[in-house]
Amino acid sequence: MLEAKMEKLLLFYSGYERHMNSRMVGCEEIIKKLFISLMIQGNILLEGPPGLGKTSLVKHFAEFLSLSFSRI
Repeated sequence: MLEAKMEKLLLFYSGYERHMNSRMVGCEEIIKKLFISLMIQGNILLEGPPGLGKTSLVKHFAEFLSLSFSRI
């Protein structure tokens, strides 16, 4: 039972990682942290100077999860 759930999670993560890494280059660490935040139902604050792709990252994250995205 647990093995089946872990296999499902691994499959989901593989798809997520493939989706995100194909759209965002060089963001492996934040992509992992976004996934962890999703799994623990936590929050994440993306900070940084303009032009780093924070908005694009969140758009692709929402796209993978079939969610809508809008800035506040």
